[in-house]
Amino acid sequence: MIAKRSALIVMGVLATAAASRQEFAFEPYQADLAAGATLSNASADFDGDGDLDLFVGFNGAPNRLFRNDKGNLKDVAADVGMADGRATRAAAWGDFDADGDPDLLVGFAAGAGPVLRLYRNHQARFEDVTARSGLTVGTGAVRQPAWIDFDGDDDLDLFVAFRDRVNALYRNDAGAFIEIASSLGLA
Repeated sequence: MIAKRSALIVMGVLATAAASRQEFAFEPYQADLAAGATLSNASADFDGDGDLDLFVGFNGAPNRLFRNDKGNLKDVAADVGMADGRATRAAAWGDFDADGDPDLLVGFAAGAGPVLRLYRNHQARFEDVTARSGLTVGTGAVRQPAWIDFDGDDDLDLFVAFRDRVNALYRNDAGAFIEIASSLGLA
């Protein structure tokens, strides 16, 4: 008796589910996320409010940094100093200065100026610290940067894969990066 009753309940639930099946389609949440030729993206909670924010790099259009406020994305790149218009090939968040907030490394296509840019995050404001960090790499097309503590000294070092030159490994020495791939036999 219980088995028959359970079978009837299950059949009723399945019939109801089948009858109420609705077609759906995805719609863009915010159209400006798809504008232009997007080449890269990276997410992190740069403002420390508990939700992921989104950096989007473009091919020759200003980069965007979308602050996520409970599902509302607002482009703040110009406000925080990171709306660079170069062809941005790659980006990676990492706390290179160990101050508790994510910093952003951006890699560009080969062209005028350095192909790496390091933005230090200080209370959700960004400062370009590329020159003083030793990352003024003048040649190469960046494929992918990756933060890694390869030497186990509790600070993030940096590996950069290039498309058209030897890859690089930079040891972080108190915020100053020293290229060491060749000394380790990696280049």
